[in-house]
Amino acid sequence: MTFQDRLEITTSEGVTVRMTIAGIGSRLLAWLIDGLVIGAVLVLVGFVGVNTFTADSLLALGLLSLAALAIPLGYVVAMETLNGGRTLGKMAAGIKVIRASGAPVGFGAAIVRALLAPVDFGLFGIGIVSLFVTPRSQRLGDLAASTVVVRDRSDVDAAPPPLAIPDHAPRWDVAGVTSDEIAVVRSFLGRAASLDPAARLEYAARLRGRLSPRVAGVDAALDDEAFLYRVVAEKDRDV
Repeated sequence: MTFQDRLEITTSEGVTVRMTIAGIGSRLLAWLIDGLVIGAVLVLVGFVGVNTFTADSLLALGLLSLAALAIPLGYVVAMETLNGGRTLGKMAAGIKVIRASGAPVGFGAAIVRALLAPVDFGLFGIGIVSLFVTPRSQRLGDLAASTVVVRDRSDVDAAPPPLAIPDHAPRWDVAGVTSDEIAVVRSFLGRAASLDPAARLEYAARLRGRLSPRVAGVDAALDDEAFLYRVVAEKDRDV
């Protein structure tokens, strides 16, 4: 069996994005922090419940039992679905969960992972064992939901390095380039170093072809990436 430390995903545009699979240590740290958060909420709910329903101990017990089941499940599903695959523990550990295809985790996958968590962590630690024996360090919940936990690093989505434009350089008119297009260009430039070289050249050329008709005043023969950097810099200078 070949173990992987990188996850490679090819987008519909033919761009290959590489992400680092989260290690055991960072996942354990995330679980510890999330356990403390959930534990604190359960203690608070228990305290309120006991003091609110003192006259009906059976009702209090029923509500607390329901909370003990619903709070951990709701916390994980809500955080992973609404916060880009990140619980508070994952945010602190710098990791996130995504679909194996690279898509966001989504409600269905998040609930499968959450429902199988008691099996992973309660049945002789089978989930911990699974992390060591599966190629992508997946617990049973990950295998069932087709998810992978990866490092949440900014290099994939990083902003491009700033480009200094000499004061004497003629201005380019980039008014026709939209803010959404600039965001796409920034995203590409930020992750360009991690892309497959051929796909990097192709995607840069495609972006330039899309923007060139709306950029006036181009005064130099620049390669595609240099052109994109200059467009971003000109847009920033207009702000």
